[in-house]
Amino acid sequence: MVASATAIDSFTPELTIREASNALGVSQKTVRRYLTEGSLIARNAAPLSSARAMWRIPLDAIQAMRSSYTVQGKLPRAAAPSSPRVLPYTPKHIKPR
Repeated sequence: MVASATAIDSFTPELTIREASNALGVSQKTVRRYLTEGSLIARNAAPLSSARAMWRIPLDAIQAMRSSYTVQGKLPRAAAPSSPRVLPYTPKHIKPR
């Protein structure tokens, strides 16, 4: 049986959690948290008899999340102290003048 052209055209590429984490530059645990909080959508591609979920995330959702990232440049560093912190220490074998 040959699939119709409309069925092939409507196919949306999907990524696994590992592939999504690589695409987003975050850990797999973070991708799972995004799924739990609803920031990403996914479908369970596991067979009904499986006890383990096989999440598939649409590529469109990954691209939308990537485009929503905003980079404000480098984070500002804390100001350096005006004088270095030096603790007064005099070795016992040196006599003060």
